Amino acid sequence: MRRLHLRRKFGMTLGQYDAILAAQEGGCAICGDPPLDGRSMHVDHRGAAIRGILCVRCNNALGQLRDDPELMLRAAEYVTLDGFAPLTLVCPDASRDDNPESC
Repeated sequence: MRRLHLRRKFGMTLGQYDAILAAQEGGCAICGDPPLDGRSMHVDHRGAAIRGILCVRCNNALGQLRDDPELMLRAAEYVTLDGFAPLTLVCPDASRDDNPESC
């Protein structure tokens, strides 16, 4: 069944899939976790080429960010900087323990 799925959907053999996964040290090309279903691919939707094997979580994340490198960089910056703006700039009373619902 998996062999047929790979051939129909991606035009590749199980051996080719295994070779890609081995080159990625057995895990997702982004996070390194083994793909749970063993068959998640990241397809370049502009060129329809297989770019690598991703776990479902990472593949979905790229899709949610529309495969846009700029959005991915902005998301990484957001996470790295603990958000776009400190909560105290958005809600000046957020740091006060006596008024937690002020915003």
